[in-house]
Amino acid sequence: MNNVSVFNFNQNEVRTIVKEDGEIWFVLSDVCSVLEIGNPSDAARRLDNDEVTLDIIEGNHRPTNLVNESGLYSLVLTSRKPEAKQFKKWVTSDVLPSIRKNGGYISGQENDDPEIIMAKALQVANNVILRKTQELQQARAERDHAITTKAEIGSRREATAMATASKFKRENEDLKQKLGESISFAAVASINTKLKTNFGNKEGRLLSKYSREHHLEIKKATVQGQRFSEVNSYHRDAWLAIFNIDLTSVFGA
Repeated sequence: MNNVSVFNFNQNEVRTIVKEDGEIWFVLSDVCSVLEIGNPSDAARRLDNDEVTLDIIEGNHRPTNLVNESGLYSLVLTSRKPEAKQFKKWVTSDVLPSIRKNGGYISGQENDDPEIIMAKALQVANNVILRKTQELQQARAERDHAITTKAEIGSRREATAMATASKFKRENEDLKQKLGESISFAAVASINTKLKTNFGNKEGRLLSKYSREHHLEIKKATVQGQRFSEVNSYHRDAWLAIFNIDLTSVFGA
């Protein structure tokens, strides 16, 4: 139900409402009364669909025909009453600017006593407070949505970056294992190159024996400079146990 603001034009009461989208609507029967248009229902049928609507307003339990600013101007053009132009000018230069600025209209009729004027002023003030509260709530909702959306985008980007980095790390580790120089597996020749040692078949046999006894995997690796394309690559636990060599320290950098 929409709240109603009331103003008077030449002793004729005209009710207006401001909808949530900010558009101002006039009660059709009140406008017809001012313009001396006899049948409001016929007047509504002559208006375009976007100029007239049915809605429930404060004080009425049945739908009421309302016209917007464009519909009001259309009615003014059809009125033969001399005051029609005066009414249009008053609405456009006085009433509408006041409603748009303050959320309501305070009429300045001479017969209004101070209490009536104060009541109208309070109604306008309440309308302003309501509108400002709604605008603030909307602004906060939009801000919170923007923050949430930004956080979600940031989280997705971070997750994607982490997944990509993890993938590259795995691929790099797999490549190093194939070359016999990873933090998990290393070939004898790779250790010799890195640490300037002179390990040979004897050391390889010790690593193989330890690996079999402790059920450690022995992989195949391709090592540059070797006569054979594939050599054994031994688990880091075997290197640490037999020669106290930590593959992470050797190949981790």
